[in-house]
Amino acid sequence: MQVDSAILADFVQENHGKLYITGGGIDTLFANAVPVRHPSLGIAFRLTLSPAELGRPHQLEILLVNADGGRLATVTAKIQADRPPQGTTGWPVSVPLAINFANIEFPTFGDYQFDLMVNNSSIKDIRFRVVPAPSVQKPV
Repeated sequence: MQVDSAILADFVQENHGKLYITGGGIDTLFANAVPVRHPSLGIAFRLTLSPAELGRPHQLEILLVNADGGRLATVTAKIQADRPPQGTTGWPVSVPLAINFANIEFPTFGDYQFDLMVNNSSIKDIRFRVVPAPSVQKPV
């Protein structure tokens, strides 16, 4: 199983096999001070499964960790993709997923990442950082 694509965004949604992304492409969050609470952060990603991985459940785990590996949040779910109908074999089977996190508190400035795990194996890291907001100079 592999991640075909992944993006960090303000909000994500899956609907009938399509991923809808609002405010996508985040790699930096700006904050005036820490700790800071971010109202909404989502991950949109698409998993591609091999024929051997079809027709059985897989354990998905998404970990939000800081630079030291400390966990801030965890989401778990079971995923399963069935074999395609006869005559459509040979095309990869993909599973689009959208996971949103609400009101995540980041205790310090620094590096963070979402670790995507399937069956206890890491398949993708999505790195981002929380940095001080640039100061705004007011006209004199």
